[in-house]
Amino acid sequence: KKSINDIIKDKSVKNVIIRAHGIPPDEEEVLKKNNKIIYDFTCPKVKRVQLLAKELSYNNYSMIIFGKKDHPEVIGITGYCKKPYYVISNLKEAKKLPFDRIKNPALIIQKFFMKYVFF
Repeated sequence: KKSINDIIKDKSVKNVIIRAHGIPPDEEEVLKKNNKIIYDFTCPKVKRVQLLAKELSYNNYSMIIFGKKDHPEVIGITGYCKKPYYVISNLKEAKKLPFDRIKNPALIIQKFFMKYVFF
């Protein structure tokens, strides 16, 4: 797997496929600015979640994403959120959230990661 910097530096790479998990919008912009032809195969369900996260985040909701921090889908989702946002993967991490500073919490759960349920 090449990094985005490898891709933009490599003049032989003209076409870029975005896989089903998607990428953060800033990475997509970098590819466009470097004249890469983008084939976006982001899963429609993932894209819908990304856009929902963006809408909620920019309407002053504090985004809490329940999933694996280093998973490409979560990385893509967080790219659509304004800071601060929070990524948690278990109940222990959820209990450490700064709820005194979180206003209007909105929870997004990474698909296939619903291992824990908490209230």
